[in-house]
Amino acid sequence: MEIPTLIVTKMELKRIEEFFDLLSIKRTRTNGDENELKRIQELLEENNEELVADSSDNTLDLANAKHPENGQTPLMYVAMETGDSRVVQVLLEFGAKWNECDEDGHCAGEYAARAGFNELAMMLMDYGVECELELSRMEREKGGYVTDTSYLKEKIVYDGEDRLLDQQGDAVMMKWETPLMKIHAERICEKCGRDAVVMNVGFGLGIVDGFIQDLEPKKHVIIEAHPDVYQHMIRKGWDKKENVDIRFGRWQDVIDDIANEYEFTGIFFDTYGESYDEIREFHEHLPKLMSKNDKFVYSYFNGFCPDNVFFHMVYNKLIARELNELANLETKFERVKVEKIDWTGVSGHGKYWDMETYFLPTCTLKLEEEDKDKN
Repeated sequence: MEIPTLIVTKMELKRIEEFFDLLSIKRTRTNGDENELKRIQELLEENNEELVADSSDNTLDLANAKHPENGQTPLMYVAMETGDSRVVQVLLEFGAKWNECDEDGHCAGEYAARAGFNELAMMLMDYGVECELELSRMEREKGGYVTDTSYLKEKIVYDGEDRLLDQQGDAVMMKWETPLMKIHAERICEKCGRDAVVMNVGFGLGIVDGFIQDLEPKKHVIIEAHPDVYQHMIRKGWDKKENVDIRFGRWQDVIDDIANEYEFTGIFFDTYGESYDEIREFHEHLPKLMSKNDKFVYSYFNGFCPDNVFFHMVYNKLIARELNELANLETKFERVKVEKIDWTGVSGHGKYWDMETYFLPTCTLKLEEEDKDKN
Protein backbone atom coordinates (compact mmCIF):
# COMPACT_ATOMS: atom_id res chain seq x y z
CA MET A 1 0.00 0.00 0.00
CA GLU A 2 1.40 3.41 -0.96
CA ILE A 3 1.49 5.75 2.01
CA PRO A 4 0.63 9.38 1.15
CA THR A 5 3.29 12.02 1.63
CA LEU A 6 2.88 13.89 4.90
CA ILE A 7 2.17 17.58 4.40
CA VAL A 8 3.16 20.06 7.11
CA THR A 9 3.75 23.80 7.10
CA LYS A 10 7.23 25.25 7.48
CA MET A 11 6.36 26.40 10.98
CA GLU A 12 5.09 22.95 11.94
CA LEU A 13 8.19 21.31 10.49
CA LYS A 14 10.39 23.63 12.52
CA ARG A 15 8.48 22.74 15.72
CA ILE A 16 8.70 19.02 14.94
CA GLU A 17 12.45 19.15 14.28
CA GLU A 18 13.13 21.22 17.41
CA PHE A 19 11.10 18.77 19.46
CA PHE A 20 12.93 15.80 17.98
CA ASP A 21 16.26 17.50 18.73
CA LEU A 22 15.20 17.89 22.36
CA LEU A 23 14.18 14.23 22.51
CA SER A 24 17.57 13.13 21.16
CA ILE A 25 19.49 14.32 24.23
CA LYS A 26 20.98 11.23 25.89
CA ARG A 27 20.01 10.68 29.51
CA THR A 28 20.57 8.10 32.20
CA ARG A 29 18.13 7.18 34.93
CA THR A 30 20.52 8.33 37.66
CA ASN A 31 22.09 11.41 36.08
CA GLY A 32 19.39 12.54 33.69
CA ASP A 33 19.01 16.25 33.12
CA GLU A 34 15.65 17.09 34.66
CA ASN A 35 15.63 20.41 32.82
CA GLU A 36 15.24 18.72 29.42
CA LEU A 37 12.54 16.41 30.78
CA LYS A 38 10.73 19.40 32.26
CA ARG A 39 11.04 21.27 28.95
CA ILE A 40 9.47 18.31 27.10
CA GLN A 41 6.56 18.36 29.53
CA GLU A 42 6.13 22.12 29.13
CA LEU A 43 6.08 21.90 25.33
CA LEU A 44 3.50 19.12 25.43
CA GLU A 45 1.37 21.02 27.95
CA GLU A 46 1.46 24.15 25.75
CA ASN A 47 0.53 22.04 22.73
CA ASN A 48 -2.27 20.37 24.66
CA GLU A 49 -3.75 23.80 25.42
CA GLU A 50 -3.60 24.62 21.70
CA LEU A 51 -5.41 21.39 20.86
CA VAL A 52 -8.13 22.09 23.40
CA ALA A 53 -8.60 25.64 22.12
CA ASP A 54 -8.81 24.57 18.45
CA SER A 55 -11.47 21.97 17.64
CA SER A 56 -10.82 22.12 13.89
CA ASP A 57 -8.19 19.32 13.88
CA ASN A 58 -5.81 21.72 12.13
CA THR A 59 -3.51 22.17 15.12
CA LEU A 60 -0.30 20.15 15.21
CA ASP A 61 -0.49 17.29 17.75
CA LEU A 62 3.12 17.33 18.96
CA ALA A 63 2.96 14.01 20.85
CA ASN A 64 1.89 12.26 17.64
CA ALA A 65 3.61 14.47 15.07
CA LYS A 66 5.01 12.48 12.15
CA HIS A 67 8.26 13.56 10.58
CA PRO A 68 7.56 14.16 6.87
CA GLU A 69 10.69 12.29 5.78
CA ASN A 70 9.81 8.90 7.28
CA GLY A 71 6.55 9.16 9.20
CA GLN A 72 8.27 8.54 12.53
CA THR A 73 6.70 9.89 15.71
CA PRO A 74 8.41 11.22 18.86
CA LEU A 75 7.67 7.90 20.58
CA MET A 76 9.46 5.97 17.84
CA TYR A 77 12.36 8.40 17.90
CA VAL A 78 12.95 8.01 21.64
CA ALA A 79 12.52 4.23 21.36
CA MET A 80 15.31 3.95 18.80
CA GLU A 81 17.65 6.73 19.92
CA THR A 82 17.74 7.02 23.72
CA GLY A 83 15.43 4.39 25.17
CA ASP A 84 14.54 6.83 27.96
CA SER A 85 11.50 5.31 29.66
CA ARG A 86 10.77 8.55 31.54
CA VAL A 87 10.36 10.48 28.30
CA VAL A 88 8.27 7.66 26.86
CA GLN A 89 6.03 7.80 29.92
CA VAL A 90 5.55 11.54 29.46
CA LEU A 91 4.70 11.09 25.77
CA LEU A 92 2.17 8.39 26.59
CA GLU A 93 0.59 10.58 29.26
CA PHE A 94 0.07 13.24 26.59
CA GLY A 95 -1.63 10.83 24.23
CA ALA A 96 1.20 9.41 22.13
CA LYS A 97 -0.15 6.40 20.21
CA TRP A 98 1.72 3.22 21.15
CA ASN A 99 0.53 1.44 18.00
CA GLU A 100 1.27 4.13 15.41
CA CYS A 101 3.38 2.92 12.47
CA ASP A 102 5.85 4.81 10.27
CA GLU A 103 6.09 4.63 6.47
CA ASP A 104 7.93 1.28 6.72
CA GLY A 105 5.16 -0.22 8.87
CA HIS A 106 7.18 -0.28 12.11
CA CYS A 107 6.10 0.90 15.55
CA ALA A 108 7.89 2.24 18.64
CA GLY A 109 7.96 -1.15 20.37
CA GLU A 110 9.76 -2.73 17.42
CA TYR A 111 12.34 0.05 17.37
CA ALA A 112 12.96 -0.30 21.11
CA ALA A 113 13.53 -4.04 20.77
CA ARG A 114 15.84 -3.62 17.77
CA ALA A 115 17.91 -1.02 19.61
CA GLY A 116 18.34 -3.35 22.58
CA PHE A 117 16.09 -1.35 24.92
CA ASN A 118 14.32 -4.51 26.06
CA GLU A 119 12.81 -3.05 29.25
CA LEU A 120 11.29 -0.23 27.22
CA ALA A 121 9.93 -2.70 24.65
CA MET A 122 8.26 -4.67 27.45
CA MET A 123 6.90 -1.46 28.96
CA LEU A 124 5.32 -0.52 25.63
CA MET A 125 3.97 -4.04 25.20
CA ASP A 126 2.34 -3.97 28.64
CA TYR A 127 0.94 -0.54 27.91
CA GLY A 128 -0.53 -1.85 24.67
CA VAL A 129 -2.18 -4.75 26.49
CA GLU A 130 -3.78 -2.36 28.98
CA CYS A 131 -5.04 -0.12 26.19
CA GLU A 132 -6.59 -3.02 24.27
CA LEU A 133 -8.20 -4.41 27.42
CA GLU A 134 -9.71 -1.02 28.22
CA LEU A 135 -11.01 -0.57 24.67
CA SER A 136 -12.59 -4.02 24.79
CA ARG A 137 -14.19 -3.25 28.16
CA MET A 138 -15.61 0.04 26.86
CA GLU A 139 -17.09 -1.71 23.83
CA ARG A 140 -18.78 -4.29 26.03
CA GLU A 141 -20.22 -1.53 28.23
CA LYS A 142 -21.70 0.09 25.11
CA GLY A 143 -23.50 -3.14 24.28
CA GLY A 144 -20.76 -5.29 22.81
CA TYR A 145 -19.96 -6.08 19.22
CA VAL A 146 -22.16 -6.87 16.23
CA THR A 147 -21.44 -10.27 14.68
CA ASP A 148 -20.91 -10.21 10.92
CA THR A 149 -22.48 -13.39 9.53
CA SER A 150 -22.36 -12.35 5.86
CA TYR A 151 -19.55 -14.84 5.22
CA LEU A 152 -21.94 -17.70 5.89
CA LYS A 153 -24.14 -16.57 3.00
CA GLU A 154 -21.26 -16.36 0.54
CA LYS A 155 -20.15 -19.13 -1.78
CA ILE A 156 -16.78 -20.62 -0.88
CA VAL A 157 -14.61 -22.78 -3.10
CA TYR A 158 -12.30 -25.73 -2.43
CA ASP A 159 -9.36 -25.11 -4.75
CA GLY A 160 -8.17 -28.70 -4.92
CA GLU A 161 -6.96 -30.02 -1.58
CA ASP A 162 -4.66 -27.06 -0.98
CA ARG A 163 -6.85 -24.03 -0.43
CA LEU A 164 -10.28 -22.91 0.66
CA LEU A 165 -11.21 -19.51 -0.79
CA ASP A 166 -14.10 -17.18 -0.07
CA GLN A 167 -16.14 -15.17 -2.56
CA GLN A 168 -13.59 -12.34 -2.69
CA GLY A 169 -10.69 -14.70 -3.33
CA ASP A 170 -9.39 -14.44 0.24
CA ALA A 171 -7.89 -17.60 1.68
CA VAL A 172 -10.04 -19.12 4.41
CA MET A 173 -7.48 -21.86 4.98
CA MET A 174 -4.43 -23.20 3.14
CA LYS A 175 -2.34 -26.33 3.24
CA TRP A 176 0.74 -24.48 4.50
CA GLU A 177 -0.89 -24.73 7.94
CA THR A 178 -0.48 -28.54 7.96
CA PRO A 179 2.63 -28.72 10.22
CA LEU A 180 0.98 -26.32 12.67
CA MET A 181 -2.28 -28.26 12.72
CA LYS A 182 -0.41 -31.50 13.43
CA ILE A 183 1.08 -29.99 16.57
CA HIS A 184 -2.24 -28.41 17.61
CA ALA A 185 -3.92 -31.84 17.33
CA GLU A 186 -1.16 -33.51 19.31
CA ARG A 187 -1.31 -30.93 22.09
CA ILE A 188 -5.07 -31.26 22.70
CA CYS A 189 -5.00 -35.08 22.53
CA GLU A 190 -1.67 -36.20 23.96
CA LYS A 191 -2.54 -36.13 27.66
CA CYS A 192 -5.50 -38.50 27.32
CA GLY A 193 -4.64 -40.57 24.26
CA ARG A 194 -7.53 -42.77 23.14
CA ASP A 195 -9.58 -41.61 26.13
CA ALA A 196 -9.55 -38.04 24.80
CA VAL A 197 -12.86 -36.26 24.31
CA VAL A 198 -12.07 -33.34 22.03
CA MET A 199 -13.80 -30.57 20.10
CA ASN A 200 -12.72 -28.51 17.11
CA VAL A 201 -14.54 -25.31 16.21
CA GLY A 202 -14.18 -24.65 12.46
CA PHE A 203 -13.50 -27.48 9.96
CA GLY A 204 -12.09 -25.60 6.95
CA LEU A 205 -9.87 -28.00 5.02
CA GLY A 206 -10.22 -30.55 7.80
CA ILE A 207 -6.47 -30.65 8.42
CA VAL A 208 -6.53 -30.54 12.21
CA ASP A 209 -9.50 -32.92 12.30
CA GLY A 210 -7.59 -35.39 10.16
CA PHE A 211 -4.70 -35.36 12.60
CA ILE A 212 -7.11 -35.70 15.54
CA GLN A 213 -8.60 -38.78 13.91
CA ASP A 214 -5.12 -40.27 13.48
CA LEU A 215 -4.83 -40.15 17.29
CA GLU A 216 -8.07 -42.14 17.70
CA PRO A 217 -9.82 -40.11 20.43
CA LYS A 218 -12.81 -41.54 22.24
CA LYS A 219 -15.04 -38.72 20.96
CA HIS A 220 -14.45 -35.99 18.40
CA VAL A 221 -16.97 -33.13 18.17
CA ILE A 222 -16.75 -30.74 15.20
CA ILE A 223 -18.66 -27.45 14.94
CA GLU A 224 -18.99 -26.01 11.43
CA ALA A 225 -21.19 -23.06 10.46
CA HIS A 226 -20.72 -22.69 6.72
CA PRO A 227 -23.17 -24.74 4.61
CA ASP A 228 -20.63 -25.34 1.82
CA VAL A 229 -18.06 -26.68 4.27
CA TYR A 230 -20.69 -28.80 5.96
CA GLN A 231 -21.70 -30.35 2.63
CA HIS A 232 -18.03 -30.98 1.87
CA MET A 233 -17.73 -32.83 5.19
CA ILE A 234 -20.72 -35.01 4.31
CA ARG A 235 -19.29 -35.80 0.86
CA LYS A 236 -16.02 -36.80 2.51
CA GLY A 237 -17.87 -39.15 4.89
CA TRP A 238 -17.13 -37.37 8.14
CA ASP A 239 -20.69 -38.01 9.32
CA LYS A 240 -20.06 -41.76 8.99
CA LYS A 241 -17.08 -41.85 11.35
CA GLU A 242 -18.04 -43.68 14.53
CA ASN A 243 -16.39 -41.33 17.01
CA VAL A 244 -17.32 -38.06 15.23
CA ASP A 245 -20.23 -35.82 16.23
CA ILE A 246 -20.81 -32.98 13.74
CA ARG A 247 -22.79 -29.95 14.90
CA PHE A 248 -23.86 -27.76 11.99
CA GLY A 249 -24.34 -24.14 13.01
CA ARG A 250 -22.60 -21.14 14.53
CA TRP A 251 -20.80 -22.05 17.72
CA GLN A 252 -22.76 -19.29 19.47
CA ASP A 253 -25.96 -21.20 18.70
CA VAL A 254 -24.89 -24.76 19.55
CA ILE A 255 -22.41 -24.34 22.39
CA ASP A 256 -24.90 -24.58 25.27
CA ASP A 257 -26.32 -27.88 24.05
CA ILE A 258 -22.82 -29.28 23.59
CA ALA A 259 -21.83 -28.15 27.10
CA ASN A 260 -24.78 -30.13 28.50
CA GLU A 261 -23.59 -33.29 26.75
CA TYR A 262 -19.81 -33.27 26.96
CA GLU A 263 -16.88 -32.59 29.26
CA PHE A 264 -13.88 -32.09 27.00
CA THR A 265 -10.26 -33.00 27.65
CA GLY A 266 -9.15 -30.93 24.67
CA ILE A 267 -10.55 -28.04 22.58
CA PHE A 268 -9.23 -26.28 19.47
CA PHE A 269 -10.71 -23.03 18.09
CA ASP A 270 -10.13 -21.90 14.50
CA THR A 271 -12.98 -19.97 12.90
CA TYR A 272 -12.90 -17.58 9.95
CA GLY A 273 -13.79 -13.91 9.87
CA GLU A 274 -14.38 -13.51 13.59
CA SER A 275 -12.91 -10.70 15.69
CA TYR A 276 -11.05 -10.79 18.98
CA ASP A 277 -14.31 -9.97 20.77
CA GLU A 278 -15.83 -13.16 19.42
CA ILE A 279 -12.95 -15.41 20.46
CA ARG A 280 -13.09 -13.71 23.87
CA GLU A 281 -16.76 -14.63 24.10
CA PHE A 282 -15.89 -18.22 23.28
CA HIS A 283 -13.31 -18.17 26.07
CA GLU A 284 -16.05 -17.17 28.48
CA HIS A 285 -17.74 -20.50 27.70
CA LEU A 286 -14.63 -22.61 28.37
CA PRO A 287 -15.30 -23.28 32.10
CA LYS A 288 -18.53 -25.13 31.30
CA LEU A 289 -16.93 -27.11 28.47
CA MET A 290 -13.68 -28.37 29.94
CA SER A 291 -12.74 -31.13 32.33
CA LYS A 292 -11.54 -29.71 35.63
CA ASN A 293 -8.22 -31.53 35.92
CA ASP A 294 -4.66 -31.38 34.68
CA LYS A 295 -5.54 -33.41 31.57
CA PHE A 296 -7.40 -30.53 29.89
CA VAL A 297 -5.67 -28.63 27.06
CA TYR A 298 -7.01 -25.74 25.01
CA SER A 299 -5.44 -24.25 21.89
CA TYR A 300 -6.44 -21.89 19.08
CA PHE A 301 -5.15 -20.73 15.71
CA ASN A 302 -2.98 -17.79 16.67
CA GLY A 303 -3.51 -15.45 13.74
CA PHE A 304 -3.92 -12.04 15.35
CA CYS A 305 -1.82 -9.24 13.81
CA PRO A 306 -0.11 -11.68 11.41
CA ASP A 307 2.27 -9.17 9.80
CA ASN A 308 3.71 -7.32 12.81
CA VAL A 309 5.52 -9.31 15.48
CA PHE A 310 5.23 -6.62 18.16
CA PHE A 311 1.47 -6.24 17.80
CA HIS A 312 1.22 -10.04 17.62
CA MET A 313 3.06 -10.35 20.95
CA VAL A 314 0.75 -7.76 22.50
CA TYR A 315 -2.20 -9.97 21.58
CA ASN A 316 -0.41 -13.06 22.87
CA LYS A 317 -0.09 -11.40 26.26
CA LEU A 318 -3.62 -10.03 26.14
CA ILE A 319 -5.21 -13.40 25.33
CA ALA A 320 -3.08 -15.23 27.91
CA ARG A 321 -4.16 -12.75 30.56
CA GLU A 322 -7.85 -13.03 29.70
CA LEU A 323 -7.71 -16.84 29.53
CA ASN A 324 -6.29 -16.76 33.04
CA GLU A 325 -9.05 -14.44 34.26
CA LEU A 326 -11.94 -16.07 32.38
CA ALA A 327 -11.06 -19.77 32.61
CA ASN A 328 -8.14 -20.09 35.05
CA LEU A 329 -5.89 -21.27 32.21
CA GLU A 330 -2.14 -20.84 31.97
CA THR A 331 -0.86 -20.21 28.44
CA LYS A 332 2.53 -21.12 26.99
CA PHE A 333 3.67 -20.34 23.45
CA GLU A 334 5.77 -22.73 21.38
CA ARG A 335 7.82 -21.27 18.53
CA VAL A 336 7.25 -23.07 15.22
CA LYS A 337 9.09 -22.15 12.02
CA VAL A 338 6.84 -21.31 9.07
CA GLU A 339 8.19 -22.20 5.64
CA LYS A 340 7.78 -19.80 2.70
CA ILE A 341 4.11 -19.58 1.70
CA ASP A 342 2.95 -19.56 -1.92
CA TRP A 343 0.15 -16.97 -2.14
CA THR A 344 -0.27 -17.28 -5.91
CA GLY A 345 -3.94 -17.06 -6.85
CA VAL A 346 -5.03 -15.53 -3.55
CA SER A 347 -6.62 -12.13 -4.06
CA GLY A 348 -9.06 -10.26 -1.85
CA HIS A 349 -7.34 -8.81 1.20
CA GLY A 350 -4.28 -10.95 0.60
CA LYS A 351 -2.10 -12.75 3.15
CA TYR A 352 -3.42 -13.88 6.52
CA TRP A 353 0.07 -14.78 7.73
CA ASP A 354 3.37 -13.00 7.02
CA MET A 355 5.90 -13.97 9.69
CA GLU A 356 8.62 -16.62 9.85
CA THR A 357 7.64 -17.82 13.33
CA TYR A 358 4.26 -19.05 14.55
CA PHE A 359 3.62 -18.86 18.29
CA LEU A 360 1.57 -21.98 19.02
CA PRO A 361 -0.49 -21.63 22.22
CA THR A 362 -1.03 -24.44 24.72
CA CYS A 363 -3.37 -23.59 27.59
CA THR A 364 -3.72 -25.78 30.67
CA LEU A 365 -5.75 -25.50 33.85
CA LYS A 366 -4.03 -23.86 36.81
CA LEU A 367 -4.54 -26.20 39.75
CA GLU A 368 -3.96 -25.72 43.45
CA GLU A 369 -1.45 -28.12 45.02
CA GLU A 370 -4.18 -30.18 46.69
CA ASP A 371 -5.96 -30.54 43.34
CA LYS A 372 -2.72 -31.67 41.70
CA ASP A 373 -2.37 -34.38 44.34
CA LYS A 374 -5.87 -35.66 43.56
CA ASN A 375 -5.02 -35.94 39.87
